[in-house]
Amino acid sequence: MVESGVDGAEAAASLVRGLHAERALLEELRSRLVEQRAALAADDTVTLEQVVQEIGRTLLTLREARRQRNLLMEMVTGQVGAGLAEVAETFSAGEAEPFRALCRDLHAAAVAASRELVINQTALRRAIESGERFLQHLLTVPGGLPDTGAASGILLNQRA
Repeated sequence: MVESGVDGAEAAASLVRGLHAERALLEELRSRLVEQRAALAADDTVTLEQVVQEIGRTLLTLREARRQRNLLMEMVTGQVGAGLAEVAETFSAGEAEPFRALCRDLHAAAVAASRELVINQTALRRAIESGERFLQHLLTVPGGLPDTGAASGILLNQRA
């Protein structure tokens, strides 16, 4: 696999396993982002809160996986800050292409997760704006608050 000895070969094998795990984490993140959007659309706050916590855990695990990836790439290449292209150069001709394919899959998973994130950011921004408009309407339109027949005694500061 890698010409730099047993330690390098073990590091390369660990790196390949780590890249597979990282790709799975990115796919999980993408899936959670889709769930988040569905919960937002359904106004399901319980599921939304649960999914947000799951996304947070996935992001922490991804950060650790990337930290490990950097250490393993350094072990394989002997260079600090080496990239996946430099790692691929250390593989034999028959192993380099499957490694590059794995790297492409990892990149595609990252792009897909990023796309879902952008969609969610837009959806969340629109939901917040819609809520703000609704609240503004309630606070500024005379009679905007429904008459429940009970005196509430609550004063609202329209400048807040």
